[in-house]
Amino acid sequence: MQDIWRRKFDWDDELSQDLIDRWIRWTETLPSLSKLVLERCISPRRNDLTTTELHVFGDASEMGFGAVAFVRFLFSDGTASVKFIISKARVAPLKFLTIPRLELNAAVLAARLSVQVSIEHDLVFDQTFYWTDSTTVLSWINSRNCRFNNYVGNRVGEIFESSAPDQWNYVPSASNPADDASRGLDPSEFTIDHRWFSGPPFLRGLEEWPKLQPLPVIDERDPEIRETTWVGLVHREIDEIDLLIQRKSRPQIIINTVAYLFRFIRNVRQRNRDKRATSGLSADELQIGKSFILRRMQSNVYHQEVSDLRADRQIDKNSKLIKLAPYLDHRGYMCVGGRIGKAPLPIDTRHPIILPRSERMTELIFFTLHRNRGHLSASELHHEARLQYWIPKGRITALRVHHLCYPCKKLSAKGTTPIMAALPASRLKVGYPPFTHTGVDYFGPIQVNIFRRTIKRWGCLFTCLTSRCVHLDMAYSLDTSSFISALDRFQNRRGVPASYHSDNGTNFVGAERELAACLENLNQHAILRHLGRQPSKWVFNPPAAPHFGGSWERMVRAAKIAFRSVLGNQRLTDEILLTALTLIENILNSRKLTPVSEDPNDPECLTPNHLLLGRATPNLPPDVFTEDDLSAKERWRIAQAVIEQFWRRWMKEILPSLTERENGIKSVPTSRWEISSSSLTQQPPVEFGLLEGLFKRFLETMESFVPRPSRQREPNVTDRLTYCFF
Repeated sequence: MQDIWRRKFDWDDELSQDLIDRWIRWTETLPSLSKLVLERCISPRRNDLTTTELHVFGDASEMGFGAVAFVRFLFSDGTASVKFIISKARVAPLKFLTIPRLELNAAVLAARLSVQVSIEHDLVFDQTFYWTDSTTVLSWINSRNCRFNNYVGNRVGEIFESSAPDQWNYVPSASNPADDASRGLDPSEFTIDHRWFSGPPFLRGLEEWPKLQPLPVIDERDPEIRETTWVGLVHREIDEIDLLIQRKSRPQIIINTVAYLFRFIRNVRQRNRDKRATSGLSADELQIGKSFILRRMQSNVYHQEVSDLRADRQIDKNSKLIKLAPYLDHRGYMCVGGRIGKAPLPIDTRHPIILPRSERMTELIFFTLHRNRGHLSASELHHEARLQYWIPKGRITALRVHHLCYPCKKLSAKGTTPIMAALPASRLKVGYPPFTHTGVDYFGPIQVNIFRRTIKRWGCLFTCLTSRCVHLDMAYSLDTSSFISALDRFQNRRGVPASYHSDNGTNFVGAERELAACLENLNQHAILRHLGRQPSKWVFNPPAAPHFGGSWERMVRAAKIAFRSVLGNQRLTDEILLTALTLIENILNSRKLTPVSEDPNDPECLTPNHLLLGRATPNLPPDVFTEDDLSAKERWRIAQAVIEQFWRRWMKEILPSLTERENGIKSVPTSRWEISSSSLTQQPPVEFGLLEGLFKRFLETMESFVPRPSRQREPNVTDRLTYCFF
């Protein structure tokens, strides 16, 4: 059948005559098997059984491979009985395999047969023997120090799962019954006395058992042996000089110590004590110590290169120093050959000494240069070192030295940015009319022409901290009286805010003082006239803290951009400037507070004008109304519906966007704060449940009547929403 597949016959093709003849000859021999009778019972019939053994044989050829198992019973009188148990055979695969691999497959099949027999039979085997006629397979099984390819390694591993190497034995091919399974037999040769059923003669005690010959040594060039690459670390032994370099942190101390060692050696060799050196180290002695240290560093890392140069040989082309064209100078140093030998530079700069980057002495030299040159930067330190030494990848060493320098690290340290604080309560007052909490700032100056003179004017910006509405006015000067006038104009148009927020400008501080005094007088007169006026609270930012006023600083920037876009660098008059400020105010109040949606069914984006005017732009009405809708009650309900819709959308779309912190994301550890953690946890969180109560009270009040602000109390949420529109 395998020959048919090998010749690639199709199902409907007629076979060749030689294949047909082979088939006919094989079928003619089958009737001879009818005389073959096998005993189904393999248990011994005697009662003097002493030992039960399992013997499994395996063999292979170019045609196929197979395995056969026998059970051997030993009796007390020394006789033995062998019974056939099971066998399996496989044809060789179509893909070519070498004979050793086929023999290995036969050994795997034998191991599997032994496992199957042990599971399926009730017999308990005292010993199990495996037999093969391949010494190569026996060498693979008994060799545990070789690394085989995947094919051999996987199968040897499977053999080890069910057997041990000492269970495998050698049997000659002539005595191996599995050879009949690998090569095939004519059916006429099958009889009950054949070795396929009765086992080899040595199992029955008719011959001596085969002796195991010495196994051949596995050749490293065997294709089944995987090429191994040595991976390891050559560790150089540490001597006293290495310990000296590790324990000291200054190169000069190391050089002095080595110089004293050489002096000691010379003094010991000098028999005349008068000629022994006892004074301080000379320049020559220091140079000897330095030369010894540098040459030792080069020999430790570049031993092969130094040996080649000393033997007048060319260094290896795979060496890391091949591009430097190194050579040995008269002092014994390995220096850079390079291409700048004719440059008008000192010899040490043209041909610097090569130092290995991995040596500790190299880092100590860098540290000394770094300290002596006033703590240079990493780049400057690298350039300074190149005037005398060439360190491969020296920039990395310079960066490491600069990074490890404690004074440089302390000078370049940056303070930790504290975590961004939570928004103040004035930024989250929902339901109040615009400008309840107002931020104030100036911008300018703006050049204005009056007759033939040029005078400076300033823009005064008022912004609502919650709804981000903007009110612009012109300040005629930077003094307090001018600001109070602008403040009065703002309050007359927008109402009196509950609080003002500004930086520590002198005009703001002065205005706060004067307003406090004026409000006290106004309150006295108002009490006499039964009129009440609630004074506004003024909140100043801490000094040198402009980030406290980010909400109005951003509006100042937007106003400046709009101002330059509208007027550019034109010279204005007061009248044109006032008109321009109102135009810019309209532009800022028409800006989008929420992202623009591409869905036409979504509501339009919120703008400050929705709260100020009830619509996004002052040029278009919010809706088309008839005469029936123009009653006072209906106008009031429309206004309240617009306000309610604004604040509901503000809470849903704008308030969540204020949650993220833009700056100071990396928080400061609590242990570095001066205040205790207990005091931090005692701060009450922002309770947004108050907002729901405000809206409930707002709706209940709107259904009953239109309240008016009381004279003796601050207007509540409903009051502020009402008189904003009436």
